[in-house]
Amino acid sequence: MKKIFATLLFLGAVLHMAPAAAAGEVTPGLLLGVNLGKISGWTSLTWGYRPGLLVGGYLNFSLNKVFSFEPQLYFTQKGAQRQQDLGMGVMTTTIALSYIEVPLLLKIAIPLGEDYVTRPRIYAGPSIAYRIRGVYKLSYVDPTGDDDEVTPFPDLKRWETGVVVGAGMEFDVKGGLLTIDARYSWSLATITTSGDKRNRVLAAVIGFAFK
Repeated sequence: MKKIFATLLFLGAVLHMAPAAAAGEVTPGLLLGVNLGKISGWTSLTWGYRPGLLVGGYLNFSLNKVFSFEPQLYFTQKGAQRQQDLGMGVMTTTIALSYIEVPLLLKIAIPLGEDYVTRPRIYAGPSIAYRIRGVYKLSYVDPTGDDDEVTPFPDLKRWETGVVVGAGMEFDVKGGLLTIDARYSWSLATITTSGDKRNRVLAAVIGFAFK
């Protein structure tokens, strides 16, 4: 629980501000999504995607009907995964990384009709993330049972800078605003102290904003 303590504090602040956001100038919301993470930069090993979780919240500052500024804060799981069939069993190797991430997004709405009830949006912006976990997992499963080994992943940096881009839809619903979007993020610099390894994450996210 302590790994997502900062995220929970932010969510509490979002919920506290919800009644004051009725005017629409500042709109708080919650986010829930799933990640497919991968790490680029490997020269001798082939890694696949690691599934993960994204949970957090945001504050949307409306500039006008087209542009808005949206800082977000969420807990996100990144990393990579690969499987090897060793004949008598399967070994799964996972690089499990967890971050508290803060993207600063500029959103652009595309008007559809006069009622403006459904709004496609595109967005982009920089992000900064603080790593709270980084481990290397080995899991071996064979007919006799299974065995797991977890060790710290070496040479990981504590901070990560990156870029987030995405697109989605917003729908006016009873009590608020439903958002559905897909986003892609990547590291601007290596996440390790040696080599050049960078996070790549594809995410599908559902949000709900209080109006």
